Amino acid sequence: MILNGLATSTILGSDPRILTELIESGALGATISGNGPSIAAVAKNDRISNVKKVFSSLEGETIVSPINNKKAEVYEV
Repeated sequence: MILNGLATSTILGSDPRILTELIESGALGATISGNGPSIAAVAKNDRISNVKKVFSSLEGETIVSPINNKKAEVYEV
């Protein structure tokens, strides 16, 4: 996730420092979407407020979503 984000930021010509700031704030991983400008980070519950502080310096909306550990289901048609 991190390596992909750093590569994507280089290709897009964007500043990769946001990714390192997210990792330093406690995110387990962070990346930039393939076309930008979306940024995603994964963090444990006790680090969410620190990660949100990093995102607060950026434009846009921050969405916090719980992880779904439910297995995929397959339905035959």
